[in-house]
Amino acid sequence: MATKTLRQDVDFQGLFRKLGHNLEEIRVRALDNILSKLNHKLICEADLIHERHLFIRLLEWFNFSKAPQQEQVLNFLKTLSQHTSAAEIIQDVGGVEFLSNLRINAALNLQPIIDQILENTLRLPTASVDQHAPECIYHRPVTEHNITQQSNQSGDDSCKSHHSTLTSTTTTQG
Repeated sequence: MATKTLRQDVDFQGLFRKLGHNLEEIRVRALDNILSKLNHKLICEADLIHERHLFIRLLEWFNFSKAPQQEQVLNFLKTLSQHTSAAEIIQDVGGVEFLSNLRINAALNLQPIIDQILENTLRLPTASVDQHAPECIYHRPVTEHNITQQSNQSGDDSCKSHHSTLTSTTTTQG
């Protein structure tokens, strides 16, 4: 089953593949790359929460004999698991059982983070799934001018559809 990514300008699959690389240094750089893009608002959580491959790689992180930055990985999972789509994917890939087993042998400081991920995953929270954060660099506030300009510049129907969805959401919320 092919997954459709929201962003076509970032090679997410390449980054996710590197998260599972045999060399620790490459895995760490891939993780740092993704987290840096999030921190600098180059990508948003909405870009990642539908990416099944990402969740598999983040869980597999703990299967390597050397698994550095465990707290960062768990905090990243915790943040993403607040979204319904992400929580469902974590459940689908066996994350609940995996995290429950991981918790048994985890350091004491990591157990509360694992507990929060499990709680988020089992309760299926209702955080907004497709909305980009307003401060995301590639997100512009939706206005009639932006939509008209975007429609004139792009023949891509999926982009028009995305902006139409955002406009209808914005007008109903406003």
